[in-house]
Amino acid sequence: MNIQTLPRKDKVVKRAFIPKLDYFLFADYDQIEMRILAYYMAKLGDNSMKDVLADPEKDLHTESATGIFQLDREPTDPQRQLGKNMNFSMVYGGGKPAVRRYLTQFNQESEETVPATWGYAGVVLDRFHARWPGIQRVVNALDQTYSTRGYLRTIAGARLHPPSKHTMLNAVVQSGAAECMRSALRIAHKKLVNMESHLVCVVHDELVFDVCESEVDYLIQNGPGWMDCFPEVSEVVPITTSLEWSDTNWADKRKV
Repeated sequence: MNIQTLPRKDKVVKRAFIPKLDYFLFADYDQIEMRILAYYMAKLGDNSMKDVLADPEKDLHTESATGIFQLDREPTDPQRQLGKNMNFSMVYGGGKPAVRRYLTQFNQESEETVPATWGYAGVVLDRFHARWPGIQRVVNALDQTYSTRGYLRTIAGARLHPPSKHTMLNAVVQSGAAECMRSALRIAHKKLVNMESHLVCVVHDELVFDVCESEVDYLIQNGPGWMDCFPEVSEVVPITTSLEWSDTNWADKRKV
């Protein structure tokens, strides 16, 4: 079974997974792709996304929704969801077709109705980029670099050859996130080699540990630090990790 394909809200199947030791401990990167994007934006002089991610009182998806809907109040849940969709759409290379799908979804979930048209999709994109102007700067800089060198470099220095300008931002951001996870895995392996607790699996941006009672405090205190692997990034944008645990099964987990 590929557990990465299980829906996030699936409870039935996840209750079949129980710890062999005493606890499951889940260490999940907080919006790692957006933090890497904010790092590239900050390198080009736009600190707007970095400042939001560094402020525990602010929420990135709320900020995007506020810009898209031009609000002077807190967005509704469907409005925030649209803001969230737009944030990740930028990372995954979405354009007007994706925005139209998000607008249709918004109309299904909200009491408010907006035009799910090509024209309004363009308006949403314009407002989104007005809120985060550094995203286009990053795209332009990547395009210039690729045109000059014939390749791009990831945070760890690997060469990338994106097939098109449309995929360049996705390539560097997703590669950076993958490099963070690979580095975290290497560190976790070294730290756990003489311990009874062990790594069970990786699910997207989350490490899942099977932990014994005597080692749980150590892992809670030190695990998040293992996942902060690139000081050059975290000195600009904090890399944070959420911890959850369960002494029963994978589904019924709670915050540490």
